[in-house]
Amino acid sequence: MVAKVKSRHGVAGSCRLEDHTYSKMDFIKKLMGGEPDDSGPVIQAPARLTTTLCRAFGERLKKAIQKGDHEVLIIDFSQTAYIDSSALGEIESARRRAVEAGKELVLAGMNRRLEDLYRVTRMNTLYRIYPTAAEALASGSEPDPPGPMAA
Repeated sequence: MVAKVKSRHGVAGSCRLEDHTYSKMDFIKKLMGGEPDDSGPVIQAPARLTTTLCRAFGERLKKAIQKGDHEVLIIDFSQTAYIDSSALGEIESARRRAVEAGKELVLAGMNRRLEDLYRVTRMNTLYRIYPTAAEALASGSEPDPPGPMAA
């Protein structure tokens, strides 16, 4: 059972899950699946990418872009069932940072719902999208030339 404990400012100060109490940041890490390993070009998105996890995921993307080890970074959505509008904005901000750093952000493993969301918002024109992260990796590290809406 999850229960949030509110501070005097109305912000969750600690969270309870399965008889354990976590700090807010530790709780977010737990929701995201623990400490992520973003040392490679593939960044695994959480199961639900909403406002609650958006900032932490955005920080992971920012660090991966700044790290400079890979020209192409792949966001793997294979375990993601849902993203909200704040997540779309965070991913688009990361794409712009990547372009400024001479890198490319590629999307992979999207379910039908996520594919439809990107198509309806026309954000699919900004990214190379692959069925799986493995196919994105196999495509090579050379980014395609940016499309008309790239920057």
